[in-house]
Parts: sequence; structure tokens; C-alpha cells
Amino acid sequence: MNGLSRLKLIVLSLVVVAVIPSRFAWAADENAFYAGAGIGISNLEPDTSGTAYAINKKRDFAWKLFLGYRLNKDINFEAYYSDLGRVTLSPSGQIAYQDMGVSAMYHFHRFNYPGDHIDLFLRAGVGFMQNQANINYDRRNNTHLMLGLGLEYPINNQLALRADLDMYDYDAQFVSVNLVYRFGNKPEQKAVASHVRNTSPPPHTTPIVKAPADADGDGVSDDNDQCPDTPVGEKVDVHGCKLDVVINLKGVKFATGSAVIVPHSSTQLDDVANTLQRYPQLNIEVAGHTDSQGISAYNRRLSQQRADAVRRYLIEKGIDTERITAKGYGEDKPIADNKTAAGRAENRRVEIHISE
Repeated sequence: MNGLSRLKLIVLSLVVVAVIPSRFAWAADENAFYAGAGIGISNLEPDTSGTAYAINKKRDFAWKLFLGYRLNKDINFEAYYSDLGRVTLSPSGQIAYQDMGVSAMYHFHRFNYPGDHIDLFLRAGVGFMQNQANINYDRRNNTHLMLGLGLEYPINNQLALRADLDMYDYDAQFVSVNLVYRFGNKPEQKAVASHVRNTSPPPHTTPIVKAPADADGDGVSDDNDQCPDTPVGEKVDVHGCKLDVVINLKGVKFATGSAVIVPHSSTQLDDVANTLQRYPQLNIEVAGHTDSQGISAYNRRLSQQRADAVRRYLIEKGIDTERITAKGYGEDKPIADNKTAAGRAENRRVEIHISE
């Protein structure tokens, strides 16, 4: 393959990688399609037995492009093209290698460590080998079995690094480092201040001399009491209702793919802060949860960032830092079916866990 033909092939491959996923992404989950490219070193060992040739240089620079579809967390399907470079022979001659094919990838083990993970995977598929030589050379099998082993590290919900060992037939191996790009996902955004503090002076008000009525004696006036028959001694929130051990902050929302609290969420967070000020002996855990879409490590980081954002908000409202902890559980504790949009929406939540 001459230089011009190789350049055309690279350009065509890049166009396919860029266009196909964007044209068909509507038919799958938002993170189903991905593409990638890698570079590395090939090891090429053609069978020279019974000939006048010997292998002079068998390692060369190599590269590949691939397009994939993520069926689920463990199984991917990929189509690839690899340019494996060339082997030189003595007394003279060279053979160039290119391979293309399809493969299935199985993530069979995960190495977990605090806040992240690395996946180990196996790959098997079918390839088609092409050779160009300036000597008399005959390839016995163009179609062959392709096997691979590798590991993958998620940088964020959109990018990942991958190290691969690919084996094409008996005479070609390829060690590469690859960058993977997932279509449809949004990269993690840096959290910024979620609310604007009102610095204007409070308006002048006339003190109310008469104490408001509180028929059930729960400390919440009858005008604001949404649960007017609370038993005596029951802990209540700012609305006069029983204080649950676990509170789902359904009114607290975040910008997509980030830990930025949207402005209208402050109403429920202010209620939580006021309730904690009523009961200074209570301690809480802010628990962040996500659905199962995307990469598990990214989901855990995002849930931790969102829990931390809620914790910071409450601290800024005057709650002692030692009374609040924050933990991100990622996708590990669903309360609904992740296979439906409604279920995933319920699983994306922040909860308050109350303890004495």
C-alpha cells in the first residue's frame, strides 16, 4: 500500500468513526457507541522456513482505529482496522501487514480502589489479513481468529484509556495504548457555587407581640403546620410533620452530568437546614445516588461530588461541619428499575440519613 492510498484509508476511517455513531446514536442508550484510536509496537514473524530468507527486523510502529457498541457493562462489540507496519528480510525484501475485522469484548474482572477502578477484558473475533511484499510471498490463510487481552481505565464519563495486546493469526501481535471516546455522554463539569447569597439588608419589619397558635405543641405554628395532629414529643420538620430517618430530597436537582445545584433546589435545602437548627443533637449523612447509565467509577465520583455539594450548602447555612458527613454510593443502591426512564429518574437522588 503506497503512502497516498494509506492516507486515503486513514481519512475514510476517521470519517466513518465520526459520522456513523452520530447518525445512529438515537437508536441506543446515550453512551452505547464509542470510537477510538491507538498506537504501539507490532511483532511480525512470517514463516520463512524452507526459503532463502531470514527475518532481519520483526518489530515496527503500528496503529489502529476502532468503532464499538456497548451492549452492557460487560460486553462490547467492535470493528477495527490495524496497520501493523512491515517486517524486513535478509538478504533483501519486506512484507507489510494490515488487518481488519470484528470482535467481541468481555470485561471479566474489575480492580477496585478508592474512588475508581480498572477493568480487565478478553477479546475474540474474526479478522482478515492483507500483505504487500516486494518478494515472492504467499499467505496461507487470509481469514483468521483474532484474540486479545487488555485493561481499561475511565478518565471520565466520556473518555477512557486502554492498553491492548492483540494477536492476529500466528505471525502478528500488536501491543498498543488507545484513547476511547464515548458518544452521547457529557464530560464532567467543575462544580461552581450553587446559589447567590443575598447581601441586601433585610427589610424593616414590625415585631409581632402575640405568639402564634400551636395546638399540638410541636413548635410549628398552626398557620404553617401541615400535620396538625402530631403526637406530643414527636420530632417534626419545619412543616410540623414527623421527621423521617431517611429523607429523599426530591426537590434538589443538579445540572446534567455535574454537581452544580440548580437554583430552585434551595427551598428544600433551606428546610433541611432549619430542621437541623431545631434539633442540634441530630447528625446526618448526605447520601448521593445515580442510575446505572455510564461508567460505574464515574457514577460513584459524581454521586460523591453531589453529596459534597449538598453538605457544603448546609454548612454555609450554619450547620456544624462535624454533624454532617457525605458519601457517594453511585449506582449500588437503586430504589427502582434501571431499565426504564422513570426508574432511572428515581434512582438519581440525594438522601438525608438522620441519626442521634
